[in-house]
Parts: sequence; structure tokens; C-alpha cells
Amino acid sequence: MTDSNFQPESWSEHPTVQAPAVQVTFFEDRAEVVRRASVHMPQGRSWVTLLGPGVLLDDASVVVQVIGQKARVLGSRVLRHKRSATALPSHELEELEKAAQQAQQEHKRLLQALDRVQRKRQRSSAWLDLWSRALPRAPQPSPQNLEDWKAAIEKIEAQMTEALDRTSELGRALQQAKRAEKQANLRLEAGKRVSPDYRAALEVQIESPADQTIEIEARYRTACALWRPEHLARLQTTPEGELEVEVQTVATAWQATGEVWEGVRCKFSTARPAHAASPPLLSEDLLVSRRKTEQERKYVRVEQRDEQVATVGIDRGTRQVEEMPGLDDGGEPVSFEPEGPCSIASDGHPFRVELSSRKLPCKLDRIAYPELGEAIHFRMTSTWDGKMPLLAGPVWIARQGAMIGRSKTSFVGQGEPFELGMGVDDGLRVRRTVEEKRDTTLVMGKQRITRTIKVFLRNLSDSERALRVVERYPVSEIEDVNVELVSYREGKPEPRDGFVHFDVTVPGHGTKELVLEVRIEASSRVVM
Repeated sequence: MTDSNFQPESWSEHPTVQAPAVQVTFFEDRAEVVRRASVHMPQGRSWVTLLGPGVLLDDASVVVQVIGQKARVLGSRVLRHKRSATALPSHELEELEKAAQQAQQEHKRLLQALDRVQRKRQRSSAWLDLWSRALPRAPQPSPQNLEDWKAAIEKIEAQMTEALDRTSELGRALQQAKRAEKQANLRLEAGKRVSPDYRAALEVQIESPADQTIEIEARYRTACALWRPEHLARLQTTPEGELEVEVQTVATAWQATGEVWEGVRCKFSTARPAHAASPPLLSEDLLVSRRKTEQERKYVRVEQRDEQVATVGIDRGTRQVEEMPGLDDGGEPVSFEPEGPCSIASDGHPFRVELSSRKLPCKLDRIAYPELGEAIHFRMTSTWDGKMPLLAGPVWIARQGAMIGRSKTSFVGQGEPFELGMGVDDGLRVRRTVEEKRDTTLVMGKQRITRTIKVFLRNLSDSERALRVVERYPVSEIEDVNVELVSYREGKPEPRDGFVHFDVTVPGHGTKELVLEVRIEASSRVVM
């Protein structure tokens, strides 16, 4: 929203000067802006108004200082102003009014032309009617009279055809003129719409020992500006035939502050200035005990639940540091600064700035989780050796120059291994079946459940392919339930977490079958 007749001097009684933004630091939910301006100050105390800040700035965060010269800042305050203004300036409104008048005149001209053509068509129709009634009453026609009657009817029909064609042409033009007039009126109405216009400025009181030109720096924080990290991982082959992954990190920033940020130096920080530094309040946790009921003492109810296995890092790759960053050192805020200035428009649209790019050697393998899906995925494992950590965020995946999809990564410290999914292997197929048998002994009432999991692999390609298949089985937490692995050929079980890893190789155009058999036994007092 702009108004060419609006002047800041009309609502500020002090001299005004533009203070362009020179640096913007983006945080998680706000931004810190630094503005500078050169001002000629007389000797003594005087006020100056700095233009440029938006109305969303935080008054408590404003810090103003004088750079270099012998002068000092006595005080500062934020000045806000509200006025009614049209959506478009006056010179643009004049152009819209001319366009609306021209569209109205064109509409009127086409109406008049259509009326004239319709009158002409009516006259031709009347002549045709007269000709039709006069022809039977005519005397015995001679050859010369027949030619005259024929010429007359041909002339009337030509006029009728011309009038009909012209009517159709003018009808289409009239419809277009109506739409053009409606659009012009809508644009004019939208441009004349009056809405409040909010402006802000900084008033600074400075004490100068002499008549001189000084440089003022104003620093403040504003809302409606934030950033998030985003990555692009490209898997490619080096000229030596080895695999490497290029990880490109970009900062995606948004700003709708209403300020102008052109050619500013940007910084992207992970600090959270809005979070309080005080610890959370503690409250008492009241525990209540009760006696078990007769039903609870007689039976033990067992339920199966899925539990997420929490791990720190991954168990593959090479770690380059002896100790992984913890809460003390790993939680230290970091700041990224791109090369060169940036211009970010205040439109709320994402703006991407490249922060870093790193090429890393990596390993690629195949992995399948048949319980979760029938796809076999490529998994890339590498070690992050960048100067800055790899921040958590979405990752766009590209393999050998083709965009595969989108994934995400968690925080990766310096020297830590990490993994990324690199798409699906279309040459392999997997199918999973589960069979379960229940049996109870007659005398003791002992319960036995035998669960057989079969995984069928098929290779559609010409060459053999190696992959890892991960299956899981239940883990008992009570003594009354016993879980035993009966069969897991070619598998490596992890009894603690209940996983079985199968490292297999499927020949070209061949198949492979994996079998995992689990036996669950429980006493008669257990309800499963």
C-alpha cells in the first residue's frame, strides 16, 4: 500500500533521514536488523528521525549508538503513525480512470453500431417481404422483367447476409467490451479502496559537542521474519569410480515485516532469544497405591505394544571424534553467513540462500523392512567432516543427476556418521507372509504360540544384488512369558531390541526365501 502524497515530515516534527538496513540476523522466530545513517548534527542537543523500521519492531530491543565521532545518544523512542490511504497512488488512479472511461465509451460505441446494423437488417427484411408479395401480382413477366426481379432479390439477400454477419461480429465485440469495462471498473474500485496505512520511525536525541556529521547505528528485533535450514544431497560417481555425496545446505528465509531489505548482509543463527533462561517450575507428583483385585491376582494380562528404540547416532560409518557433542557443547548456538549481500522482499515468500557445499566419500547399500513396506531402499552412509554441524531439516535427494524425492535428517555433529535414503531399487521385489498357530496343553494349561514369518525375495535384474533384510520379533518383559527364536537361518539376532538382520545375496533372475520362526510360551494364568 503506497501513497505518493505521503511525506514522513507531515507526522514528524524533527529532521528525517533514511536509515537503510545493512545487516539482518535471522533467528528461529524473529530477526535482528541493523540500520545505519549519516546525519549532520548541530552543536548541542537535538532530535533526528530515522526512517526505515517497520511497525512490528520490538520497542524494548531498540539500541542506538554513535559510531566513531565524539557524540552520545541521550535517548530514543519508537514513533508509530496510522493514516488512511488508497491502495494505489494518485497517478495510477488517474490512469485507471482513463482506462475505465475508454472502456465505457467503447461499449457505448458498439451499442450504437449494433443498433444501426439491426435497423438495416429490419429494412432489408421489410424489402424482402414486399418483394415476396409483389411477385405474384406482377403481369406476365418478360425475360427482361425476370432479370430485374432476380437482381432485386439478390441485392436484398446480399444486404441481409451482410447485416447478419455484421450483427454477429458486433455481438462478440460487445461481449468483450462488457468484460473489459467490468474489469476496468473492478481495478479502479480496488485502487480506490481506502485502508489504514501504518508507518514507524525511530526518534533519537543526540548530544554533539560540535557541528559535525556523525554516523548512527540502530539495532532492533522484529517479528514476521524467520529461517529454516534445508539440504540437497547429490549421490554421484567420481572419475575414479568411487561414490561420493555432495551435501548442499541452504537457508530458507521468510519475511513479511513491511521493511525494505536490499543488499543487506545476512546471518542465520540457531540461537533462541525468545526462550526464557529460567528452569521450569517443579511440582509434587502424588503416587497412590491400592490392593490388587481377586481377578488381578489370579490372572496376568499381557498385551503387545510397539516401542521405538532410541539410539544416539548410528551403528555404522566412521566416527572422527572421540566423544559425541552433548548438551553442553553440542547445544552451543551456531551462526551461518553466506557470501555476498542479499535482497529479501517483504512478501512472505520463501527466499533461499546457499550456506555451504561439501563433498564426502560414502557407502551405498540396500535395506528392506518387509513388515513396513514392500520396497527395497538404497541407504547412503557417510561421515560429516564439515566445519559446522549439519542441522536438522528436510533433504532433497538426487541420485546420478535425477531427483529422487524428499527426506529429512536429524542433527549431525562434526565427525559423526549419518545416513540418508537414496530412493528405491526397482530391480528387487519382496513379499512377506505370517502364519500363527496356537496350542494349549490339557493338564497344565500351558499356552504356546508358534509364529512363522516368511520373506520371499526376487531379483528381476541380470546381476546379483546384495541387501540386508530387517525383521523383528517380540521381547518379553516378565518371567511368565518366554520368547524363543526357533529358526533364523542366515540371520543375526539382537535379543535386546528384538531385531534379526539377514545379509543375503540374490542371484540375477533368482529368488531367495528367508524364514524366521518364533515360539512364545506362557503359563495358564497369563491372558494373551
